[in-house]
Amino acid sequence: MSEKTTEKKGFSFSALLSILLVLALVLAVAGFMGKNNAVTALNETTATVETLTAEKDTLAADLATAITEKDEVAATVEALTAEKDTLAADLATAIADKDALAATVETLTAEKDTLAADLATAVADKDALAATVETLTAEKDTLAAEKDTLAADLATAIADKDALAATVETLTAEKDSLQLQLDEIAAAPAVVEEVPAEEPAPVEEAPVEEAPAV
Repeated sequence: MSEKTTEKKGFSFSALLSILLVLALVLAVAGFMGKNNAVTALNETTATVETLTAEKDTLAADLATAITEKDEVAATVEALTAEKDTLAADLATAIADKDALAATVETLTAEKDTLAADLATAVADKDALAATVETLTAEKDTLAAEKDTLAADLATAIADKDALAATVETLTAEKDSLQLQLDEIAAAPAVVEEVPAEEPAPVEEAPVEEAPAV
């Protein structure tokens, strides 16, 4: 736009110089030509001057328009420069935000990997605990069966003990009765001659089986 304005200014000065040259030529021709020729030349020169003046006015208007456009373009450039600076600041902020988000993503990824590892460990621990619970349940069932067997054995042993105790009591009573009879025979007086009293056969006590310890 500035080059166009410069060209228009140069053209205006050239037009003025041309007018001056034409006027000089007219004056020179007037000195050698007659009066009629001078008038004719003057009229032609006047028309040329008017044409050149109109062109000058047009060029002046174009120059004013160019200056106005230049000012408008300068204002637009200034506005665009301000927008560019704003965009540059926004870009710097966006880059900083992007870097911060990248760091956050990296941190969250590390935390996710840690949680995944912890989850895998927890699943393995759960499976191990399930196996342990299954084993302990089997052992519990075995111990319960053994307890029931021992309880049955204990009941049997108690019954056997009670039976043996009754047998011992019966045998003890029989022994006491026999001992009483022997004492009565020994205390009775002899009629003809003493006949050695036969000793009663010893009563064998039934062996008492010890009940198993409960």
